[in-house]
Amino acid sequence: MKMSSVFPRCPVSILEFKDSMFINVNLTGIRRFVLGQANKMQRHGLLLSCWSLDSKIFVKTSPEGAPTRIFSENLKNF
Repeated sequence: MKMSSVFPRCPVSILEFKDSMFINVNLTGIRRFVLGQANKMQRHGLLLSCWSLDSKIFVKTSPEGAPTRIFSENLKNF
């Protein structure tokens, strides 16, 4: 998907993102903290991916694995 197809009237210079696009979601303080900890683990290669959906936080540890919902920053089991 190209940004120009989502925002057709936006100037091209704004649409030239180099690496990533981020969408901010309103999370409670504790959920924002938990997602931040999961993102750190992902950067260190301990998690494959992490995301939030409907204010719920999910992680994946392997491509074949199913997403797991997490409830706290205690991610040592992954």
